[in-house]
Amino acid sequence: MRQWLIIWVSMVIATLLSLPARAETTPATQVGVYYFPGWRNDMPYAPSPRPWERLLPYKEREPLLGWYNEGADYVMRQHLDWMIGAGLKFVVFDWYWDIDNKVYLDHALGAYFRSPKRAQLPFSIMWANHGKAPNNRENWDRMVAFWLCFLS
Repeated sequence: MRQWLIIWVSMVIATLLSLPARAETTPATQVGVYYFPGWRNDMPYAPSPRPWERLLPYKEREPLLGWYNEGADYVMRQHLDWMIGAGLKFVVFDWYWDIDNKVYLDHALGAYFRSPKRAQLPFSIMWANHGKAPNNRENWDRMVAFWLCFLS
């Protein structure tokens, strides 16, 4: 019995030694952030016409940046500084298109494109298709054409 155990262990060791050495190639995890542009007054399709109003009575809930005007360039610069400083690798903007071929809630994405720091933090859009768009092939084609023109 002992002889078979020695043979078996020898075979296992020989097999392991004959395997090619390979480094682990597990990709590094990348963490990003989702950006919902819902903090600007009087925006179509926003969840509230005055999003900050409900929070104003609660001073302890005031954002670090104050009650800011989302979509303003200084706001996006600060948000990008915080995202980059936190080690985030990308930002995903919520994006809306309606059957009248218009984009909604894109003010933060516009500020992102105006920021010189955008090259340091890649982006993507998440098409929020909550509505009825696209409701036909023509509307779909216009939306895709908008992406291609806007993003190029």
